[in-house]
Amino acid sequence: MFFIIAGHCCVLGNKYIYVFSVPVFFILSGFLTKREHGFRLFWKKLYWNLILPMVLFFLINLVIQFAVQILKGTFDVDYLWQAPLLALIGMQGQGYEAGGLKAMWFVYTLIVCKLVFQFVPEKGERITLLLISLLCLLGAMLLHLSGFIIRNAFVNVLLAMPFFIIGYFLRPYKERLNQCPKLLSILLFFVGTVGVALCGAYNDIVMLYRCDYGRSVVLCLCGAICGTMVVYALSQWVKSHLVDFAKVIGGGTLIILGLHFVFIQIVSQFIRLSGIWLYVESFVLIVFFAPIIILVKNYFPILYGKNRIQ
Repeated sequence: MFFIIAGHCCVLGNKYIYVFSVPVFFILSGFLTKREHGFRLFWKKLYWNLILPMVLFFLINLVIQFAVQILKGTFDVDYLWQAPLLALIGMQGQGYEAGGLKAMWFVYTLIVCKLVFQFVPEKGERITLLLISLLCLLGAMLLHLSGFIIRNAFVNVLLAMPFFIIGYFLRPYKERLNQCPKLLSILLFFVGTVGVALCGAYNDIVMLYRCDYGRSVVLCLCGAICGTMVVYALSQWVKSHLVDFAKVIGGGTLIILGLHFVFIQIVSQFIRLSGIWLYVESFVLIVFFAPIIILVKNYFPILYGKNRIQ
């Protein structure tokens, strides 16, 4: 979440953050996903944990957007039906005054990934998932060659799904990862950092929000894996020193995704920061979200993911 906020704050070295920030989100999502035995439970969890919060945060952002448009005198009554339609078909809203999903495209794409995964037969699961990954990457490459730029949550599944599946394939190693020696974590951090730096230097900017892997899909995948190594190594330090804070932030991912753009825009109206200070702004925003997450969890659980099951 810190790296996603930093990326949206356009910090120094943003190109290198985009190498892994969003891909890691989907890798972690796959790592935390398990197959539900029973479609009723699957749909119940999907609805309460992702679909309903996504819709509510979309509406919150829409009300704010419309309020700003009214103050500026640019609001059009047709936006009242255009905005929900754009969101329904997965459009993010760039270039549309009516609006769209904005950062909720993360959640929309994740919902599609979970749906695809849930309906993959258990027999031959790994082979089927590998084939799905290859087909998705092929689709992303064809889109890249066509030159079309589509900011759509459905289209973004082409890149997000392979990352999601990489994360799922890491699940069997959960216990080993939890017991990783400190020296190995440090090694993973440095190797991962070098990998991110190299992929960032030799690949164009990875913009998963428009299904753009840069110049090379191989470098995109390598950068995501290296970035995951960095985040994992950092998590070992966090686990030892800031575990309670990390649990709050990790549990409030939906809230951060739903509101961080609003806070970034508010800050930019009053303070013009640049350079290293944008990293400070990103860190302050993460800290600022902690009490908000606790408040929402206690008093508005429907926004937190009311039916979340550990």
